[in-house]
Amino acid sequence: MVPAWGGDSRLGDCVVAHVKQILSARVSTIGEDTIKHDVTYFDPIEVFGEGGALAGEAMLGQPHFFFGQGKAPPAMDAMRDVIKAADCFLVVSPEYNHSIPPALSSMMGHFG
Repeated sequence: MVPAWGGDSRLGDCVVAHVKQILSARVSTIGEDTIKHDVTYFDPIEVFGEGGALAGEAMLGQPHFFFGQGKAPPAMDAMRDVIKAADCFLVVSPEYNHSIPPALSSMMGHFG
């Protein structure tokens, strides 16, 4: 099925692809240091979908920080490690009833 605007079924995918392209291509030099962006993208559909890091946890039943040390699912630990290693975050989201979509809120809530 082709949506009314004639493009991808999820308009946000085009926006995210553009933002990733711009950030990945951006390089700056400060003194002897070269600064570039390594972009990691977490899509709630993939994260909560089958095989995703938070599969079956869309309702925020047990956030990562509720698990004891080493007791969280390995995929959830891997996602936590990527989040902890980040220097900054850029949230790309449509407006949903004057807020962010519930799936994005839930995904962020899993990691405090």
